[in-house]
Amino acid sequence: MSHYININSKEVIRFTNRLEKMHRSALPLAVRGTLNRAAFYTKQSSMPASAEKHFKKRKPNFFKANSRVKMATGYDVSRMQSIVGFISSNLSHNHYAVTELEEQEFGGDISHRTFVPLDGARKGGNATPVRPGNRLAKIKNIVHMAKGTQGSDAAKFTVAAQIAGRGGYVVGGMGSQILYRINKIIKSGNKTIIGKTPLYSFEEGRSVGIEPQGFMLEATKRSASKMMSMYKLEARRQIRRLLVK
Repeated sequence: MSHYININSKEVIRFTNRLEKMHRSALPLAVRGTLNRAAFYTKQSSMPASAEKHFKKRKPNFFKANSRVKMATGYDVSRMQSIVGFISSNLSHNHYAVTELEEQEFGGDISHRTFVPLDGARKGGNATPVRPGNRLAKIKNIVHMAKGTQGSDAAKFTVAAQIAGRGGYVVGGMGSQILYRINKIIKSGNKTIIGKTPLYSFEEGRSVGIEPQGFMLEATKRSASKMMSMYKLEARRQIRRLLVK
């Protein structure tokens, strides 16, 4: 999202006229400072507050940590802009959390959702992040339910679990497909007891439709409402700077 400033109030016009008379750099510096102040306000305040309203807060600092400000530069007021955007280079896993924010903002379909985490994969329920050890990048040795095995789904799952072994993973289940971690395999007479934890729902090539959230539009509107007061602060700062010289 970009930040611009519209100079239209009487008080702001008076500041502008004074700045233009004092020095040719005074107005551009005031405008530049306003745009950058608004961008950092968006990154640090209005955007995190808006995100908290629209998303489940799994990582408190996610939006601040993965956003960056491109500051306004130069002296051409008509071309100045500051930009707030998101980057995924800080993420050691699941960079889609950032790249999918465009669909979250405007709506659309998110593909590559073959695996969707369940509560068992998270630290403490649906509103918490996936535990590091349960991230897909850490999961190896996945066995799909033995389709060629005769018998019930339960029998097929038992065979797949034995192939995966304790600490391995099985995709299967009775009806819906789930990725399970196999915690224990206990044989008791003719029975085999499988201890398992459901981690992800599984659907090959799943695509999820997302309703538009407009969280960044909401954040920038809040920042824009403060830009006049920000401009006055920056104008006064430039006036004081020039009067001291």
